[in-house]
This record gives sequence, C-alpha cells and structure tokens, in this order.
Amino acid sequence: MPDEIARLYDCYAAGLYRYALMMLADHASAEDAVQQVFSRLLSAKVLQPLAMPDHYLRRAVRNECLTLFRRGGVRRTAQGEPPT
Repeated sequence: MPDEIARLYDCYAAGLYRYALMMLADHASAEDAVQQVFSRLLSAKVLQPLAMPDHYLRRAVRNECLTLFRRGGVRRTAQGEPPT
C-alpha cells in the first residue's frame, strides 16, 4: 500500500500544495496541510483503493486547511498575503 500512496503523492502533491497555498496564503502551512493528509493515509489501518483519488485528496486538504484556520495556526490578510 505505501507504493500506491507514493504514486498518489507523485501525481497529486504539487496541485494539492497549490490549492492549500491558495486557501492559506502561507507556504509552510500549505506544505503542512498536504503532508498531514498523506501522513494520515500512510498510518491508516485499512486503506481501500480510492475510486476518485483527486476528489478525495482535494477534500482532505480542504478540511485540513479549515482545521488550521480553526486552531488559529494561520492568519490571512484581506489581500491574501501572509501577515508580517
């Protein structure tokens, strides 16, 4: 199963990072969100093949970004730039 996750990472990680960056406007937080999603996939006890992995992964990254917002780990300015 790790080979399947590695393949998914190779196919989707760059796009998921850009999506997370668009939501979070912070490079480190975007990387963390994507890494957290793939980390959870690796640690899953039962991993069934994903019928639509692009949809699943995008939703998982979106949820992780929202979790970061709720926890107060990311602040975004009106212009979408990270705060200074």
